[in-house]
Amino acid sequence: EEAPALEDVLENLRGRRIALMVSPMLSCEDAYCLAQAAVALGGAGNVTLALGPVPTAGEDKTFPGGYTIRAEKAPNARGVQRVLDAVAKQHQLDKVLDFKALPKALKNLDGVVLTGNYPSAWATPELVDACRDRYCVLIDTLPNALTEDASAIDAFLPGATWAEKAGTFENVDNRLQAFEAAIPPIGLAKSDG
Repeated sequence: EEAPALEDVLENLRGRRIALMVSPMLSCEDAYCLAQAAVALGGAGNVTLALGPVPTAGEDKTFPGGYTIRAEKAPNARGVQRVLDAVAKQHQLDKVLDFKALPKALKNLDGVVLTGNYPSAWATPELVDACRDRYCVLIDTLPNALTEDASAIDAFLPGATWAEKAGTFENVDNRLQAFEAAIPPIGLAKSDG
């Protein structure tokens, strides 16, 4: 049986012009399932895909022996980008948007699905404002500027944390790395995909 919130989301997005923003905190599998679901809901001509913001802090630092701590703090930016590019090509969609272009693109769309799981602030004031004028779905695990503003989102679906799901991430060397769920999801939380 589907939850009422999920039924509402499906009803409000089906056949509409929608955007999907996939966080680089998600697995390749979640990115693929979400992108295919967006195409199935909106129809290939009605879907815009976007990569969520890729957080950075400082600069890369390399130590003797070649070990490097990266300034990029997203575990799967390359994997999510690769998956979204492949789905866009498969369904002949426009180029995958950069996060900074998303608020402007939303002006021409009816709805948006956003994914989070960021340990830091990520929802910009421009994005929050753009979400107010269309049907907005947020799948997330942590509070952010969108959860703080009830006028910005229409539906909130609780996502599972990285520890509650399995999947793969693509590292800086383009190697896929599998990970297993450490604990079962709590309550109604589900894997984003």
